[in-house]
Amino acid sequence: MDPLYYFMLAAVLASFGISFAVRNAFAQIAEGKISLTKIQSKLMIYVALVETLPIILLVLGFMNIDDAQLNPVILIAVVGGSVLFNFVMNFVRYRDAQLQVEDNPVLKQQLSTTFLLSLGLVNAIPVIAIVAAFL
Repeated sequence: MDPLYYFMLAAVLASFGISFAVRNAFAQIAEGKISLTKIQSKLMIYVALVETLPIILLVLGFMNIDDAQLNPVILIAVVGGSVLFNFVMNFVRYRDAQLQVEDNPVLKQQLSTTFLLSLGLVNAIPVIAIVAAFL
């Protein structure tokens, strides 16, 4: 298998899995029943679990990077589409949660913090995959 497929699969799995966890965290914050530290702890544990397979796929891709024949534009298009789709879905869920807690500034700040945190988490492996396409 072409190693760029490993990178593509790793990026798509990571962005969808982490985005799912982030959207669940937004829902829990909007409910306001659980403390932010517990929500973020669960989020980080879920992110660590989700990232195990993509990291293995990245290692496999780097081990075979010399055999790459796939056009990198295909990888960039698929990974970029995945990241864009997940960003839009996370942003929509973030805005919905913001509207639910409109009268509570503490929860609004917690949602904003989690959203900014999610940007780095969701995009980390896709960025590595895109950079690997040019090696």
